[in-house]
Amino acid sequence: MTKEELKKMRFLNVEIESLLREKERIKNSISLASRTMDGTGSKPSGTGDPTALMAIKIIERTEELEREINLRIDELYDLKQSALHAINKLQDDRHRVLLQLRYFEGLSWEEIARKMHYSRRGVLYIHGDALRALRE
Repeated sequence: MTKEELKKMRFLNVEIESLLREKERIKNSISLASRTMDGTGSKPSGTGDPTALMAIKIIERTEELEREINLRIDELYDLKQSALHAINKLQDDRHRVLLQLRYFEGLSWEEIARKMHYSRRGVLYIHGDALRALRE
């Protein structure tokens, strides 16, 4: 397990959250559009209708987002399993806790320092040790 793989876990989490927010925005726009289509909330019937075409595009984008989110989740799951296996092999409890707080819970260095009762600098030092231990 490398530092780059651990960083990738953090970025995948952020990317998944962003995709989920986009999906939610689309879902909200569908809801709003369906209420304002003809004042009754009924959907247009013809495929030549511009509103129907827009609805189809929205549905297709939603499906595309779902596929993308699922791929990222699968990738993140695999990375987390690999990381957890490597981290659990570490002898030093501080290393295991720090790496889990940083890469699994996504905490900042300051939050980790508070939780572990170390200075920020101390946490960064332990982090460097933990990464070296992971490589061994």
